[in-house]
Amino acid sequence: MKRIFIWFSITGLIYMVLATVIMFSRETTLHGVRNFDFKVFTHSLDVIDTKRQEEDLKHITDVLAIKHGQKVFFPVALLGRNTCVENGSRSDEICAKFENINIFKQDISNATKRNKYGTDIYDMPNGESYFYTQLPNGKILIGEAGKYLTDSVVGSFGLFLKDDWYNYFLTWKGEPGKYGGITKTWQKTNGIFYLTFLISIILFFIYDRYDRNRRKEYFELKNKVYDTNEKLYVLNTEFNQLMQQRIQVENKILELHKKYGEETIKDTDYKVQISKLSEEEKKIESQLSMKKEEILQLEHVDDELSNKLKSKIEKVSSYVAHKELEKLIEKLHSIKKLWQRELTWKEREKIECEITGHKQKIPFTLSQSFMLFEKEVVFRLAKKCDGFEENMKLLDMIKLITKENLINRSIEERFHRIRKARNKWMHDAVLPNENVIDDLIATLQVFKVEPEV
Repeated sequence: MKRIFIWFSITGLIYMVLATVIMFSRETTLHGVRNFDFKVFTHSLDVIDTKRQEEDLKHITDVLAIKHGQKVFFPVALLGRNTCVENGSRSDEICAKFENINIFKQDISNATKRNKYGTDIYDMPNGESYFYTQLPNGKILIGEAGKYLTDSVVGSFGLFLKDDWYNYFLTWKGEPGKYGGITKTWQKTNGIFYLTFLISIILFFIYDRYDRNRRKEYFELKNKVYDTNEKLYVLNTEFNQLMQQRIQVENKILELHKKYGEETIKDTDYKVQISKLSEEEKKIESQLSMKKEEILQLEHVDDELSNKLKSKIEKVSSYVAHKELEKLIEKLHSIKKLWQRELTWKEREKIECEITGHKQKIPFTLSQSFMLFEKEVVFRLAKKCDGFEENMKLLDMIKLITKENLINRSIEERFHRIRKARNKWMHDAVLPNENVIDDLIATLQVFKVEPEV
């Protein structure tokens, strides 16, 4: 919804820009037409009887006035030696400034003269501009050139934004005859409005379809990465199990050596047993080799998928990328929380499970928990017992606190389960099962053990 709102807000802004250009073009066109109107007036006066020039001028030019001549679109004036006649029913436009030819010529002595479309224009120091033509009978015809009849488009556009944009876009009707306000703007630009939004809707659906495809590809690739991680987790678990089996076989071989001692070469039973164990060891070694190769291949696949995922996220919409970034930041924040004291062990376990996606794959929590179980639970209890020694093993400490009746039989069994899982985790990287993890977390919470952060 937010994306749609932003998209069509930008579309509306584009329409406003185009509408502004259209209304600016309208203003400059209206001002540009004045030059041709002025030429029509000049040629008309050439064929009119000089005695009727003033009367006929008003008759000809009054077509450019409304409201009984009170509003004039193009003010013009005929100046004589002692007279000034302007169009419309008012006499306070041009004639109030120039009562006769002499006053006008005095004022233009400091003006800049230029030629536009074959007509002379005088630009006054006060910013006003006037068309000018000399008639055969000595009189002159002048007309307001308008502020937009300049050679600078940029300057004209700046004037439009400053003086007239408000009237077209922020007033309902504007000045009669000159500005139409919003109603006139809509009348002149509704076509571009419909066209702009039609094109915008078409482009939006094209973009949305493209973005959906990109998102689909991204999330399909993301699922492949998850699947690969799951397979790697299973393979590594199997690899660790094989490693454990190899250790067990190696231990059996060592036990056989100890059992038979120097008679190992002569003893037939030893040879049979050692042969079987050697075969089993070779089989496990072969399986480990194949499993490792499979893991390495899958790790390469995972790297390739991760690189593809990185390139794909650059192509999805900023909204999707933003959401994915939010998830990553949230995960990072969750990882940082693992070092905070405010969390309980159960909350810490839950967060790490959410991060890794596995109930048992919580290395931070396990390492901390097993270490603190030994140091803050068993060791502290053992120190209270007679016969405690600093270098006692975990097994001996549990036996000691059981003997001193500091824990009951069920708690002892729980402690031994945790101890065995702790040894496999610390020495062989074998993950404990969920029941042991629950026992470990519950034990730490019961004994109010704080994490080391």
